[in-house]
Amino acid sequence: MLKETVQKQGHQRPHQWKQATAQLALLIGLLTHLSACSGGSSSSSSHDPALASTCSPSIASGSPSTNNLNSARTSHTATLLPDGTVLVAGGSGGAGLLTSAELYNPTTGQWTATGDLTVARTSHTATLLPNGTVLVTGGSGNTGLLTSAELYNTTTGLWAATGALTVARTSHTATLLPTPLPNGTVLVAGGHGSTGLLTSAELYNPTTGEWAATGALTVARTSHTATLLPTPLPNGAVLVAGGHGSTGLVTSAELYNPTTGEWAATGDLTVVRASHHTATLLSDGTVLVAGGHGSTGPLTSSEVVTPSNEIQVRLTWDSATDPSVKGYKVYYGAAPKSYEQAIDAGLRTTYSFSNLRGGTTYYFAVTAYSSVAEGCSSSEVSKTTP
Repeated sequence: MLKETVQKQGHQRPHQWKQATAQLALLIGLLTHLSACSGGSSSSSSHDPALASTCSPSIASGSPSTNNLNSARTSHTATLLPDGTVLVAGGSGGAGLLTSAELYNPTTGQWTATGDLTVARTSHTATLLPNGTVLVTGGSGNTGLLTSAELYNTTTGLWAATGALTVARTSHTATLLPTPLPNGTVLVAGGHGSTGLLTSAELYNPTTGEWAATGALTVARTSHTATLLPTPLPNGAVLVAGGHGSTGLVTSAELYNPTTGEWAATGDLTVVRASHHTATLLSDGTVLVAGGHGSTGPLTSSEVVTPSNEIQVRLTWDSATDPSVKGYKVYYGAAPKSYEQAIDAGLRTTYSFSNLRGGTTYYFAVTAYSSVAEGCSSSEVSKTTP
C-alpha cells in the first residue's frame, strides 16, 4: 500500500542543518518490486546483459609519488582538462607571484611547461568551460587585487585576456552554471575586495566575454564554498556556505536562484567554518560539509544539508532482500509515467525532493537495479503540492 506525504516549510523558517549521522524521518513509503522483468512502465530500462561477462580491470600497485612540479607554488589552481591532463596555473612561489603554468600527464607522470598567464596572480579561480577553454578570474597580483580575467586555449597552450570583472576580488568562488543560461555562464561571488569583504556577485557571458552584476549576497564573505545543486531546485541554483564575514567568522549559508538572480538566506551551519572546509554534493541531492578552520582551530566535525526552505517531499521504500541489488533509481515528473529524470539513490532507501513548485501534481516511482539489469518500477504515487 502506497502513501504520500508533503511538508511545506515557511519562507521565514530556514531548513535545519544536521549532523551526518542523524537519521532521516520516513515520510512516504513505497514498496519496490525487486525482481527483474520484461516490459514494465516507461520508467524502466534494461542494461545490456553482455555486461555480466565483462570483468573489472585490476588495480595495479605502484609508487604513490609522481614527478615534481617545475615550479614551487602555493595558492594556485588545478583544472582537469578534457584530455585527462591537469593544468596548474599561477600562485605564489619562492621569488614572488607566478605567471607560469604547467601540464601534468597522468600517463607519464611528467609535468611540462605551457604558456604563461598574461598576469601573475594568486588566490584566483579557474573554471573549465564547455568548449574546453579554462577561465581564470581575479586574485591578487603584483600591483594589488585584480579585475582581470583570461582564457587558456588547450589547443595552442596560450592565454588571452577576456572581459574584466566589474569588481576586483580575491578568495572568491566561481561556479559554472548549466543551460538554459548561455552555455559557459560562470557565477563569481563574494571574496575580498579593495574596500573589504564583498557581497557582490557577477555573471560571465561566454558569448560576449563580458561580465554583468547579478544579485548581491545577503552576507559579505570570503573563503566560503559554492556548490551547484541539482534539480528539482531551480536549474543552476548555487549554495554558498561559511567563510569569513565582515563581523568575523560566519555560520550563515544562502542560495542563489539563477531565474531571479537573487540570493536568499537558508539555514545556518551548526559549526563555524571560516576557511578550507569542503562542500560535496551527494547522490541524494544533499551537501556534505566537512572540516575546515573553526573558531578554535582545525575541525573534525562534518554536517549534511538538504537545501530547501520551500516545499519538501521525501520518499522512502523497503530495502531489498535480493543480494544482487546494487541500488535504487528514483523517477519523478509532472505527468503520469512520464518522468523528467532518473536519480540514482545508491543503496539509500530514502530521497528528498526540495523546492518543488507549488500547486503542481508530481508523480514518483522507484526501481531496484543489479549490475546487469533494472527491475520493474514500483506502483506510482502522486502528490499535489500546496
